[in-house]
Amino acid sequence: MITSKPYSTAGSVVDQAAENAQDAIRSTQRTVNDALDGLHAKAAPVLSRISERSTDLARRAKESGYHLRDKAVTYSHATTDYIKTDPVKSVLIAAAAGAALMALVSLLSRPRDH
Repeated sequence: MITSKPYSTAGSVVDQAAENAQDAIRSTQRTVNDALDGLHAKAAPVLSRISERSTDLARRAKESGYHLRDKAVTYSHATTDYIKTDPVKSVLIAAAAGAALMALVSLLSRPRDH
């Protein structure tokens, strides 16, 4: 029975080490949970402001889209009216714009070896 005593002492040392490890884990969990709670409390107002700003930005973008569409419709009607009142001049303007655009494309697409 003399040999059983070292085993029981070793067992209690292992049990004590396991208990200390569990205590350390619990303490770490509490610290992490407290830190996360604090972070959430600080982040909540920032996230709320970001949400408000993104909603406002989306609303303004939508309004700008409507405004742009209205302007495009207005210019489309004005162009159509101009073409109806002066078709020959409109065709000449379109041909000149097309020629200028082709000249620009030709100039930009040339090799730059010189």
